[in-house]
Amino acid sequence: RMCMRLASELPGRFAAMGVVSGLRFPKPNQANAPLPIIAFHGTADPVNAFEGHGRDYWNQSVQGALEDWANFDGCVSTTTDTYISAKASMTSYGMCSPGAALKLVQIGRAGHTWPGSPTMRSKVLGWVCPDFSATDMMADFFKQHSFSRAPPKLHTSAELVPVATTPEPTTTATSTTFEGYYYDSYGQKFE
Repeated sequence: RMCMRLASELPGRFAAMGVVSGLRFPKPNQANAPLPIIAFHGTADPVNAFEGHGRDYWNQSVQGALEDWANFDGCVSTTTDTYISAKASMTSYGMCSPGAALKLVQIGRAGHTWPGSPTMRSKVLGWVCPDFSATDMMADFFKQHSFSRAPPKLHTSAELVPVATTPEPTTTATSTTFEGYYYDSYGQKFE
């Protein structure tokens, strides 16, 4: 969920997103350009239910979130299903807006777990699919969907100098304020 919120709140900062057990479509969505996404989700996830209707923050199904991202990314409704293993299949949307790609790996019986991790089962989180590595698949996806332009320039630490000396800057979870300037968690200066 956090990755999806960041994709919405910080458009242009990420070349692509990869999520495990957390595909969401933030509402409202502040993103202003298509975003390549690869997601992995187990059908037996006890934390973020695949069918939705779970906890207050997880009402939308994974399929509903996938369809919302497909609409946002300008993808046509046709998909290609590829079987990765006996328990996992990948849905790929085609004919998306330039720069967009959308893939969901659905893993039957898997829980709120990372595919390919060495732990086979957690009593709380469920079964782990050992048939493939989500890490490797994400790395390949990110190689295919890197920035074709330079990412936004971030200020260097030498540039992060307060306008006036203050005993303690005011810090929140997302920004630090000095007199007259704001610095986000990436060090980007705002006036």
